[in-house]
Amino acid sequence: MNSLDTRDQIKARMLRDTARLWGLSDNQLDTTAFDPLVDLLLGTLAAESERVYGEILASRGRILERLVQVLLPETVTGPRPAHGLLMAQPTENRAVAAHDMPLTVRHPQTGDELGLLPAGRFSLLNGRVVCGAAGAQLWRLDDQQNRTPVASAPPHRRLPEYTLWLGLDLPLQSQYADSESDNTARFYFNWKNQPNAMQYCAQLGQTGWQVEGSPARPLTAIHTLQPEPADNGATDTADLHELEQHAQRYYRPHFVTVTLTDVGPAGAAPAILTDSFDAALLQTLPPLTWLRVSFPPTFSADMLQQTDCLLNAFPVLNIQASTPTFRLNDILNVFPLQTDRPLLAVVEVTDSEGNTYAPHTLGDDPTRRTYTLRHRGVGRFDSRQAADLVQHTLDQLRDDSAAFLPLGYDALRGQVEDIQKSMQRIRQQLPPAASLPGEPTPFLIINNAPTSGTLFVRCWTTAADRANRLPLSAKVDTTSPALRRDRPVSLLQPLLGGMARLNDAASLPAFRRTLLTRGRALTAEDLRAIALATAPDLITGATIQKSVAVGTEARQGLTRVLDVRLAFRAGRVLAADEKEHWCREVAAQIDGLWAGVLPIRVIPETA
Repeated sequence: MNSLDTRDQIKARMLRDTARLWGLSDNQLDTTAFDPLVDLLLGTLAAESERVYGEILASRGRILERLVQVLLPETVTGPRPAHGLLMAQPTENRAVAAHDMPLTVRHPQTGDELGLLPAGRFSLLNGRVVCGAAGAQLWRLDDQQNRTPVASAPPHRRLPEYTLWLGLDLPLQSQYADSESDNTARFYFNWKNQPNAMQYCAQLGQTGWQVEGSPARPLTAIHTLQPEPADNGATDTADLHELEQHAQRYYRPHFVTVTLTDVGPAGAAPAILTDSFDAALLQTLPPLTWLRVSFPPTFSADMLQQTDCLLNAFPVLNIQASTPTFRLNDILNVFPLQTDRPLLAVVEVTDSEGNTYAPHTLGDDPTRRTYTLRHRGVGRFDSRQAADLVQHTLDQLRDDSAAFLPLGYDALRGQVEDIQKSMQRIRQQLPPAASLPGEPTPFLIINNAPTSGTLFVRCWTTAADRANRLPLSAKVDTTSPALRRDRPVSLLQPLLGGMARLNDAASLPAFRRTLLTRGRALTAEDLRAIALATAPDLITGATIQKSVAVGTEARQGLTRVLDVRLAFRAGRVLAADEKEHWCREVAAQIDGLWAGVLPIRVIPETA
């Protein structure tokens, strides 16, 4: 049967076969030659054949979707936390922003309380950018990073072209030189409301830095500290590490890390500034450490005056800690992890006796204390959950007990009545079918636990897509004593990139990416699979072709690149900044897997 056959075509073929069996020639074949009852029966059979064939075709898709559910790990189809940028200032000369720094914010639109987690370990310097100067303008920054122009230079006394001066309030170098965080300072650059901001970020590697006249070597990367070893059995999963790496790759073009060596005490403004601006006004400034940043010629004076440069910015993820507790027993220790937000990972499992449980792996000692996290039952080819199986068992017991009652044996009747009473108690404790969750509940299985006591579980949860578009005006709260309260923690970029759990249709591109890439990207099909799996509901196609682009290095000219052009769904109206965001998401995904020679450029497909 052809996939294009309709019921009329099926009926016509059945009529021809029937006529041949009855000895009629093609010339004698006519629908009027058959009895109306025969025509009705053949029409009904053709309609049913078409329906059955349609179900067979649809079953192939359902089988593939079920295979995807069974074979794909939870980390591929699970929720994805949103990411953003945060700025904070420590109370001490140096501090470290890590997972033990609690940060919360309330979404003004939804009212949800969102947790924020640093996407790695970042050093924080007790300093800030106080003022800046470029062209003919001198401006100051308040504690909320609001810019206020304070002086203007006459046209004949403008500062040198392509040069930005930054006045920093820094602690003495001797006060933090021996700390774990070394002498690096992480600068964040941005150009608000500029359509070509990413092009300017790509040229930050050509900047030259001088700290009080001494040259400094910049590094266009987010400087992170080495992760701490897991204590008390705590495990930072590889899945969380991959999310952190993705956020760092997404915001890496905005950062320049500079090593502050031979930095003396803060002093007055350099002579070049006193020649351009009012000396009396410069004397009102506090003692500062001045940095000179030389930009490539593509940066005009007006563009430098719109440059935002800040200290102590770091990427964050919408991840919040949750600590459920359970009572251990001597029979079966299986606990549902029912949280108000989707579960990302289990970090630590301990009990009241001080025992620590490690994730179960193949080949573990059977007497070792371990835990196992299950998301989808035992991975069988069956979509029924535990509540469905319990209900099915109750129905079977009810039918079997009704079959045994007519036998009339008194002893058997008493046992059957006991079964019925137990069934009734179980039925009363079961929730109604309408209140059962639509997603499978993760279950934590504990092995070799004590017969009594309390189990403490520490896990990460996320609000996923509900955290997207968190405005910059949202107030970030913290209880960490390492951060200053007089200078608020502020958002520099709205939260973006949060995605809910993939449905069955959206899981197919993720399944294709997993089969093709296997942790690396080498071919055009690998790049296309990564692009389609990043946002299956938005990105409908990706075109891979060779092209040329203007190089980001000095005297480089045109360079060969590999363009990944994204086609977005026709029914979705996306603004230019949204398209740019998804292009950066795809670029960050490819950057972590690309093993080719040519650099990758991800751009939206033009109409």
